[in-house]
Amino acid sequence: MDRQKLFTSLREAVINNSPTHQTPLYGAISETGDEGGDFIFVRGQ
Repeated sequence: MDRQKLFTSLREAVINNSPTHQTPLYGAISETGDEGGDFIFVRGQ
């Protein structure tokens, strides 16, 4: 699955299920030496 499609498919769920209505962002993490990799965070049990 394309990373942009993954983000798009999860965005609404994150917004709707966050008690503080967090809005996820997609993009480079500035000032970190980001070399274009991707991170996917998974909630632990």
